[in-house]
Amino acid sequence: MNISPKVLLGLSALLALALVGCIQTSSEPEIVRTRVVPTSVPTVLPTSFDMNTGAASFAQNCAACHGPSGLGDGPAAAGFTCAMPALAQREPGVTPEEWFDITWNGQRSSDTCIMPPWNARLTQEETWDTVAYAYSLVYGPEAARAGRQSWRSAPQTSNPPIFWMTGAGRSAAATQSS
Repeated sequence: MNISPKVLLGLSALLALALVGCIQTSSEPEIVRTRVVPTSVPTVLPTSFDMNTGAASFAQNCAACHGPSGLGDGPAAAGFTCAMPALAQREPGVTPEEWFDITWNGQRSSDTCIMPPWNARLTQEETWDTVAYAYSLVYGPEAARAGRQSWRSAPQTSNPPIFWMTGAGRSAAATQSS
């Protein structure tokens, strides 16, 4: 069988192109870890919270991991390899808006347990009620109620629903209870 030089040259060119194509596709691009950008916290905050709804939601959705008192000692916490955050002993400076964002969008980082997002299971109102109840585990429901009442008598505050859970609300609660 005699192959003409033109056919041999054409086959060689096709083989060279195929090899170049294989070499270029054999190197995979570097996989870069990307960060999920959470959705923003709603700009219209609730003007009041239903602590009973929040308590029921906390018991149903949060207590298994965080414990009934928010100490991170729920029955499911033992199965985690990371320390479950003790909500009742929260770090200073963490705002209720940040708690809402973590609850709504979830949290994944290397230094904490994975918190699932609750935005598919709870409404924003239910989430705020749950966050308000969890926050009350730190300061107690009476301080929360007193701080909220204090805000109503001083409406110049820019964040009415958060006021009773932060420093100004605690100060007002301490003043009213003494």
